[in-house]
This record gives sequence, C-alpha cells and structure tokens, in this order.
Amino acid sequence: MMTKILPIVCMGALFLSATQPSIAEPCANFDAARNKAYVLYIRGVLDEIKAIQEKRLGDPAFNAALTELGNEYLRRARVGDVSAYRKLIGIGLFGALAAHTQPLETTFKLTCEAAKGKLEPVNVLDPLTCAVIAVDGSRRGDPANRRLANEMIEIARTNLAVDKNGQGAQEVFDSISQAVVSCLSPP
Repeated sequence: MMTKILPIVCMGALFLSATQPSIAEPCANFDAARNKAYVLYIRGVLDEIKAIQEKRLGDPAFNAALTELGNEYLRRARVGDVSAYRKLIGIGLFGALAAHTQPLETTFKLTCEAAKGKLEPVNVLDPLTCAVIAVDGSRRGDPANRRLANEMIEIARTNLAVDKNGQGAQEVFDSISQAVVSCLSPP
C-alpha cells in the first residue's frame, strides 16, 4: 500500500495547493499551505523514496527500507551534515502526508530546531514548516504551539532578507504564512 502512495501524495498535495479557494475563515487554506510546506521538504528525499518504491518491495519491506534510509540520515546529521538533517525531516513529513496525520513529535522538534538554529543556508522554509506543524491537527489546540507558530512566522519574515531563493522565498512565505496566521486563534 505504501509503495503506491508516493505518486498519489505528491500529486494530490500539489493539486490541493493549487486549487484551494481563498476564504476568510479560521484556518483558511491551511491544507494547501500544509501540503506546500511538506512537499517542498519531501522534494529533498523524493529520489531516494522513489528508488525504494521502484524495487516493489511490498509494504513491510518498503517501510523497513524507508526506516533504514532515515537511520542513515540520522547518522549523517549527528556529525553535522545539514543536508541529511533536512532529509530526515523530509522523511518524517512524507510519512505524515502518506498517513494523513500530523507529523510525529520527533519531526516537529527537528524542524523547529532547524528553524531556531538557523541551519545553513538560512531560509524561510524551516521556520514556516515548524509553524505549520505547530498548528497541524491536535497541536493547534495548545496555546504554546500557536505562540510558537507566530514566533516562527516572524523568524521566516526576518529570513526573507537572506534566503537565496529571492522571489520564490517571498511567494512561499506569502502563501504559507497567511494560512498559518489564520489558524492562530483557538479552535
């Protein structure tokens, strides 16, 4: 089952992010912003996930191979490999999208640590993704998570000045931050 989910998750997330109407209600366009933030991270591990999927291992073996890939990224991240650190987050976000659930607490912590630690290259995606996770699912009910999301939006705004993606970073910031801000009031 998991091996058939990858194309559906990626295409569905991109479709949702492109087709959500703009409405003025709590958490307006949140699903589109969530999908956009998560898919941007997942792109960093997409080739590796596809390679595992192409082996047609079946669900248990696919999951085991994905876990081993995550363990490899974890080992590399522990010795300072920033790319591996972000790929580890990407695997966690892939799992959340595939399972239609909020990311695990570990992924949440890793993402927010990346944003607060300003991993190189500094960008808007790290804090925006932390903000999205903070108000994703049941986490939105926690006032501390809503405050964290607001803090991360401000960090992302500051990071706009140094993000090497220029106008692309501004577009990502605009689309994701607006949706997160609409979720900052209590549910």
